Amino acid sequence: MSDHQLRSITNRLNKFAKRDVPGARITATNKALAMAKTRTVKAIVKAADVKAKAVRPRVKVDRAKGANKGALHVYRRAIPLIKLGARQNRKGVRAGKRFVQGGFIAQGRMKTAQVMRRKGRERLPVEVMRVEIRQHVDAIAPKTVRRAFQQNFNRLYQHEIKRRLSRG
Repeated sequence: MSDHQLRSITNRLNKFAKRDVPGARITATNKALAMAKTRTVKAIVKAADVKAKAVRPRVKVDRAKGANKGALHVYRRAIPLIKLGARQNRKGVRAGKRFVQGGFIAQGRMKTAQVMRRKGRERLPVEVMRVEIRQHVDAIAPKTVRRAFQQNFNRLYQHEIKRRLSRG
C-alpha cells in the first residue's frame, strides 16, 4: 500500500469520525422525534376524544442541530370547543360528540368566535367552553417519547451510519 493510499484512507476515516458519525446521530434523533410527535398526537387524540387537527399544531419538534439536543414540546392548554367544529342549534351547541346545553356561539369583540355558556340566569358572567387535555398530555407525552426512542433510535442510527459509509 502506497503512502498516497494510506493518506486517503486516513483522511476518509477522520472525516467519517468528525462529520458523519455526529451527523448520523443528529439525523436519527430528528427522525425519532418525528415518530414521537406522530405517536403523541395519536395518543392524545384517542385519550381526549378530539380531532387530530386540533392537537397537531400544539405539538412542536425542536430539531437537533450540531451540539444542540432535540426536544418535543406539547402545548397543554385546553382546546376551545369552537376548534372541534361547533354548530349551534335550539338547545345548545354540538361540537363533535360533545353537547353543551344552553351554549351559544359568540363572535363579539374577540378575534375568533367561541362557544360560551352563561354561569347563572343573568347576562354575565359567561364562560368559554373548552376540552381539558393537560392530564392526557402529562401522562402520554413522556411515555411516547421514551418508547419511540427505545424502539427506533438504534435502528435509525445504524441505518444512517451504513448509508453514510456506503456514500464513500
